[in-house]
Amino acid sequence: VSSAIANFRPGAHRRERIAFIDGVTWVNDSKATNPHAALASIRSFGRVVLIAGGRNKGLDLAPLPNEENVVMTIAIGESSSELVASAAPGSIVEADSLDTAISIASTKAVPGDTVLLAPGCASFDMFASYVERGDLFRELVTSMAQER
Repeated sequence: VSSAIANFRPGAHRRERIAFIDGVTWVNDSKATNPHAALASIRSFGRVVLIAGGRNKGLDLAPLPNEENVVMTIAIGESSSELVASAAPGSIVEADSLDTAISIASTKAVPGDTVLLAPGCASFDMFASYVERGDLFRELVTSMAQER
């Protein structure tokens, strides 16, 4: 049993470690499609640069950018203005695409940080599914890692 626990790896899009670049860990939790799941993910890491947003399911998103270990939030999708309104000034920026969000995160994160895609929202405003969103995140981060 202890061997199974020690060797357990979550499935794709569930706290999936994509890369370690210049001291920064990049994690795909595209499956975190509600604030509760996103908060659980955020709380499992130290300092987090959070990529969040999408189509809100009518839930309170305010806890996401205000979680203690979130040092910066990059808001995407339909809910970005809602996230911005709930965050402290200077702690959040909006991005018009996942690609732009990743670029911003790469400039904001410092060694020891985790860049975490934990949207807290559905993907349907920008993507066909959380799988498509997570696959694009993986592809873009992997490409960035290969360029360095």
